Amino acid sequence: MKPGPLIIRDFEIPDTAAVNSVALQAFAQFEGHYADWSAFRSIIGDTASLASKGELIVAVMAGAVVGAVTYVGPGRPKASFFRPEWPAM
Repeated sequence: MKPGPLIIRDFEIPDTAAVNSVALQAFAQFEGHYADWSAFRSIIGDTASLASKGELIVAVMAGAVVGAVTYVGPGRPKASFFRPEWPAM
């Protein structure tokens, strides 16, 4: 059975839990590489909150969120390790 088309669309509030879950699943493979994994995990587990700082889009297949990405433009608030004039994804 074909999984159906991949749909790319803007994030919607009902996507919050799914976006956070997909982000945690994506980063779980790096758990052993972070001394402060629990702190990093709490940040990644709140990925959907980035919608208030930038443009969050989701990939949906068969009605389920399977991916997400956020673009935060230059001059927008972002993590301190990014220079203010840098965009971030």
